[in-house]
Amino acid sequence: MDIIVYLYCMNYTKIYDSLIERAKDRVLVKYSEKHHIIPVCRKGSNSKTNLVRLTAKEHYLAHHLLIKIYPMNIGIYHAFWMMSNRFKVNSKDYEIAKLFISKKMRINVGTKEAIAKMSLSKRGQTPWIGKTHTKESKIKMSNSAKDRVISEDNETKRRNSISKTSKKPKSKQHRENISLAKKGNKNPMFGTKWKLINGKRIYIP
Repeated sequence: MDIIVYLYCMNYTKIYDSLIERAKDRVLVKYSEKHHIIPVCRKGSNSKTNLVRLTAKEHYLAHHLLIKIYPMNIGIYHAFWMMSNRFKVNSKDYEIAKLFISKKMRINVGTKEAIAKMSLSKRGQTPWIGKTHTKESKIKMSNSAKDRVISEDNETKRRNSISKTSKKPKSKQHRENISLAKKGNKNPMFGTKWKLINGKRIYIP
């Protein structure tokens, strides 16, 4: 590391450490926020020894200092970016954070590692598991779909896309699962027929 960059980071580290040490030796009666001393993206834990209470202003300042201390860490920048939605940020810091996050996201998006990480983070967190729409919600969605105008070209494209997808090779088990899932009244179109008239789906009793 260049000596100038090292000294630059060291100065911010001293300020950050001073802020944390001061916060450890007090009890805040008014509004406060929990802060990870060692950031989670830097392998910091959720243990009490790694947590400290800060005022809202101090919390923002802490994250502002962290992007100076760790100028190449995407997690640090993301945390600062989230904090910036609550405070006024000067244009220079805004641009640096925005460009850095954007660049990192473009590099990582679509890679096997990124897809695997996203998949792992979402396991057990599917928002609709065990939940259903209310009767009123279903009626609203149904009415909205009935009033939607569909062009002949879009409908043709939609059908062709479905046809193309359905023709992709599937394993025997996959085909059986699809068949079971759509048998009888499990099929969303069970007992209904419709045709396209003037850009609208007309359901036939």
